[in-house]
Order: sequence, then structure tokens, then C-alpha cells
Amino acid sequence: MNRIERLEKRWLADRDLQELSPDHTRAIIDALALAVYADLNVDEQEEEAFDSLLLSLPCGWSEVEDLDIHASKAVKAAATIGSVEGLRARANEIAATIPEHVRDQVFSMLIAVAVADLEMHEHEVTALTVFGEAFGFDQAKADMIYADTIEGLGLVEGD
Repeated sequence: MNRIERLEKRWLADRDLQELSPDHTRAIIDALALAVYADLNVDEQEEEAFDSLLLSLPCGWSEVEDLDIHASKAVKAAATIGSVEGLRARANEIAATIPEHVRDQVFSMLIAVAVADLEMHEHEVTALTVFGEAFGFDQAKADMIYADTIEGLGLVEGD
């Protein structure tokens, strides 16, 4: 079982995540795309984590094609975010769409994508900080979710 699959099992069991609307799912896809492109250097592990997480998001068969098209557009849009201000504006838009009761899980997904290559680049830290703020987390809460995610991935801080 790979690292992402460990966390997916937890998320798939989360009833709140499984009852999201297509609009909520699209917003999560947008957030994940921004996490993939945060360090401006997309590698294979981050792409695999993104793809794997997309497959774990809730949707009906009738929505699969629409969400796949949306994911392609989200990746293109994420690749063109040119500044921290642009990232912050987009993160705030996304956060306004994602229900409060699933923001911890979504933040954990963003962390999982950011550390998929076993490196945490400055731009990824910035992206996570921006999303933490957009979700209304204080530093202690963001740190707790980060530590829980790292543990869930089977990593040790510093790996």
C-alpha cells in the first residue's frame, strides 16, 4: 500500500467527504491542482498523488466526465498563478466554497500532495500557509493537521 492509499482509506470512510456536492468536489480539485503546482516543479510523485486523490473524491457516474474535464482546466489554471497574491485570492475563493466541516480533510489532502515527492519546497510551504489562512486555521491547528497527515502517510518529520 502506497503512502497516499493509507490516507485515502481514512478519507473514504469519512461520511462528510462522501456526501459533498459536485461544486464542493470541483473546489477540492482546484485546491489540489494549486498544491501540485505550488513549487513550480511538478514531479511524477505529485502527479500520481493528485491523480489518486481525484479518484477518491466522491462523484456519481454521471459526473465523472465533467470532473475529469474540470481537473484538466484546474491544472492549467493553477500553472498560471503568478504570485502569492494571486494564490491567496484563488485560495480564498476556493475556501469559500468548501464546507467548514471538511476543511481539515482537504488541508490534509493538500499536505499529502505537497510532500508526495518527500520534499517540502518554500513555495509549497507558502501555498499551505495561504490555504491554512483561507480555511481559518490558526498556526497550532495547521501544525496539528500537518503532523497527523505526516504520521498517516507513514513519514517521519524530516524525511
